[in-house]
Order: sequence, then structure tokens, then C-alpha cells
Amino acid sequence: MDILNTVYLTGIVPLVGKVSPAEAGDMARALSMGGLPLAALHIKSAKDVAQSRAMQQAVEDFFICACGVKDEASARLAVEAGAKLVFATGLEEGVQSLLAENGVLVLPPLS
Repeated sequence: MDILNTVYLTGIVPLVGKVSPAEAGDMARALSMGGLPLAALHIKSAKDVAQSRAMQQAVEDFFICACGVKDEASARLAVEAGAKLVFATGLEEGVQSLLAENGVLVLPPLS
């Protein structure tokens, strides 16, 4: 299933806090067992990238959504983290292009 269908069918995207990569796998498994095969993360550092990757490795077809993407540097981290979706508004064209070239969708943030 693709990310948009998953968001649509799930109805929510849980925003998860920072945990160690070891704990991230357990978190992803728990979310998936509860019917939530996706999570939103603020990806701002290499540690966040590691958390994202650990979650995706723990559960096949687990989707990561990135929050807080504002510029090219944060967009590159989101791509490195394997994010399939970014929640953001007002992104410059260059940032949007970078995300699109890497197959990352952009949606406005939910409120």
C-alpha cells in the first residue's frame, strides 16, 4: 500500500517522541500491531535518522512522515531518514523539488 492510502485508511498519523534506535523498533512494532503502520517524527539530526531507519527495519512497510522540514538541509535529512511524506507549508520551490525528486510527498500540516 502507498503512503497516501495508508494515511487515508488509518485516519491518524501519530507524532512520536525521540527514543533510542533500540527502542524505536519496539515502538514501530507496537504501533503496527495497533493498526498504525506509520509515524511522524521531527527529523533534525543523525540520531533522528537512525530512529527512523530502526523503525522501518523493524516493521516491513512501516512509513515515516517527517515534520519540521523548512529548508534543504532538513529536507535532505528527511530523505536520508526514508521519509515518504513531509508535513510542511510554505516550502521554497527548491526544497519541494528536492523532495519530489526523491519520491517524498508534501502535505500541509494537520491541525
